[in-house]
Amino acid sequence: MPWCMFVKRTQYNLMKQRILQILGLFFIILIMFVNFGKNETNTVNIYGWYGIFPPEIMKQFEDETGIKVVYDSFDNNNILETKLLSGSSGYDLVFPSFIPYASREVLMKVFSKIDYSLIPNVASIKGTLTQKFREAGGDTNYLVPIFWGTMGIVYNADIINKEFPDLNEVSYNELFDARFMKKVSKYGIAFPEEYIDMFPQVKAYLKIHGHNVTGDKDAMPVLASIRKYITKFNSTTTMFDMASAEICLSICSSDIAFKTINAGKSVGKNMKYSVTPGMTPAWIDCVAIPATAPHKKNAHKFINFILRPEIALQITNYSGILINIPQNYSQIDEDMQAIPNIVPNVEDIDGFILGDPITGKEDLERERQSTDLWSKVKIGIFKN
Repeated sequence: MPWCMFVKRTQYNLMKQRILQILGLFFIILIMFVNFGKNETNTVNIYGWYGIFPPEIMKQFEDETGIKVVYDSFDNNNILETKLLSGSSGYDLVFPSFIPYASREVLMKVFSKIDYSLIPNVASIKGTLTQKFREAGGDTNYLVPIFWGTMGIVYNADIINKEFPDLNEVSYNELFDARFMKKVSKYGIAFPEEYIDMFPQVKAYLKIHGHNVTGDKDAMPVLASIRKYITKFNSTTTMFDMASAEICLSICSSDIAFKTINAGKSVGKNMKYSVTPGMTPAWIDCVAIPATAPHKKNAHKFINFILRPEIALQITNYSGILINIPQNYSQIDEDMQAIPNIVPNVEDIDGFILGDPITGKEDLERERQSTDLWSKVKIGIFKN
């Protein structure tokens, strides 16, 4: 190699090394900056679902308390659980779904006990849903059952009415009928990503039709008959997928249905949300304080704040998520109450919470088997 080329190559390598060193230093400074924010005394670090809290609520909390809110969002319980199990996440508050996640995480001792003396507003959540939560195995020492809703079917009524003029409402009876699914599949159909959002409804369907049901495995033949007509397994993107006509029907939670119906109105689409009597479970999301939370007192202050009835009402009207405060239900925005099935009477729900809680090793094994079965459904493998 000529000497001049050797010098140029050496200079290039030195410059490249220097750039990498600068980038590495920048990355270290960035991490320190993020961690500084999470360890600041007057801070509460929250890891919650995307789109729950209106910005003005966060500002009001900061103005009233002087505590800065650092909010990170997730759209999948598995992501939250991975962070909780990785050690010190730096979060002060998290919002896991009750079954199977929060119940399993209590078993894994990742949460700190709730100090109810610091959240007097918890008195407002006494009622039917809290009772159902406890009856289903919910541990209120570590979890506060705060958000809830139903699982149902949101669909483009114009498309369904065109294909099935005599059908008043889509129910699970239609969804588990291969003839219906085949006809609708050309418009796109979405099912939930996780087994917990599907197996309970299939088993309820089988019981209503006189079948003996012993576990999630009994749901496999029903799902096998319709699997090829399912376009995707993701209900978190339902609002966008239906507005863009990628799908015309989705099994999803009531809050996603609420947003989907409103998004549909803005683009001239007639969306509806249906629930099937005897086959519609309630889901519950909890608030919990990680055992490693650096600002536990601030976490309790935030819980107490969002359990104020007037604050909770603003959150519901913004997100479509119901908050477990019975006195609020009659005061929810008229536009939201006008959408059929979005705001059910908690006294009238079918009486079962979505899924079975994790309370011991046997439940962990059952949950592992259910996860494996659902993976086979998604892949399309039904033979033993």
